[in-house]
Amino acid sequence: MEYTIQRGESASTAVVSALAAYTDQPPESVGPLYDIVEPDALDALVDHQGELTVRFVHEGTEIVVTTDSVRINAAEDAVSESQPES
Repeated sequence: MEYTIQRGESASTAVVSALAAYTDQPPESVGPLYDIVEPDALDALVDHQGELTVRFVHEGTEIVVTTDSVRINAAEDAVSESQPES
């Protein structure tokens, strides 16, 4: 599932919105983002004008954040938290 980050929307808010859409839950039901990634640091990285990809795993889903989108990959496609990427 891919979520387009809206103009003026922070990356951390976009991640919460994408997770809510992916799980078909209201954004308030998405667990605290700071349990998996530092929201201010994520926002600062993504606000950078260059090409950037931030990738992390949350509850069996891989979350990939770029400067303009959040992509969520299903559990079977997610990178394992215990196995580093090659």
